[in-house]
Amino acid sequence: MKSVLRSIRSVVSTPSPRAAIEIAPDGVRAVVLSWTRTGPVVVAHATASLPEGAIVPSVTSTNIANRPIVSEAVRAVLDQLPSRPRKIGLAIPDCAATVSLVSLKHVPTRKRDLEELIRWKVGRVSPFSPEDTQIAFTPGALIPEGGREFVVVMIRRDVSMEYEAVCVDAGTHAGILDLASFSLINALFVAGRVGQSGDWLLIHEASRYHTLAIIRGEDLIFFRTRASNPEGKDSLADLVHQSVMYYEDRLRGTGINLTVLAEQSVGDWEANVIVREILNDRIGTPVEIAIPGVAVSESSILKQRSLAKLAAPVGLLLRERSFVS
Repeated sequence: MKSVLRSIRSVVSTPSPRAAIEIAPDGVRAVVLSWTRTGPVVVAHATASLPEGAIVPSVTSTNIANRPIVSEAVRAVLDQLPSRPRKIGLAIPDCAATVSLVSLKHVPTRKRDLEELIRWKVGRVSPFSPEDTQIAFTPGALIPEGGREFVVVMIRRDVSMEYEAVCVDAGTHAGILDLASFSLINALFVAGRVGQSGDWLLIHEASRYHTLAIIRGEDLIFFRTRASNPEGKDSLADLVHQSVMYYEDRLRGTGINLTVLAEQSVGDWEANVIVREILNDRIGTPVEIAIPGVAVSESSILKQRSLAKLAAPVGLLLRERSFVS
């Protein structure tokens, strides 16, 4: 199974790490997986909360507002693991980077020419200078006119270094850097929670932002992230409505087979009547909670609801393993 995004890497990691953490505005979550004959197993996990404002994810400005507190939270979750990993996978907020779908009618055969063309394409709309930018891309859907789309992620170097720095402070190295929602999507793919045909929708309501992604078969065809507005109760409803309209009008959408909801939003799900009405009226598909299909060892007592909150770091590890298996 291919990945929606290969990831932004500071170092190519071989072999892939067994531990991963997610640094989010509301806290830090860590998980350790082991692979057995029957599949992946969660053998350890840990969480640490963060105070409001310690992390303010942004594409263009400082993300780690309180480095000592965030570093201590990373250290705290690592101290709860059976052994301190020297290398980890790291999932960061979606809104720390920009995601673009770039269409190329003619795809260069040389990798260097392809990268230069993609950099030129995204550079025209980038909010920051190309020389200060890390770019990762992966092939996406074939386009009807010929050629192919590419999923392109851009992140400012100093922003990625902020997240890597708190890991170094805590005594570990982030060999893999990925976005939380990409890790969620790949967790569902690798675990067989979603099909390989048809269209499905991911709603990821995280602390401080919402992300909607639509996947067609194995290809990401839509991705939009919006900062959440504490005073705007219907901001998620607006995003869902606009996204569904775009899907139907511009993406030749014939119907979404499944909606998957990230666990972070479950607390508000029953109260968000407007969002549920939009999904029922415009999509009319079942809604499932994003729980990765991994087992839990007896020494790691973890309920399904708690496991769902670890879906991003679990997905990062599952995705990496799928590339080296």
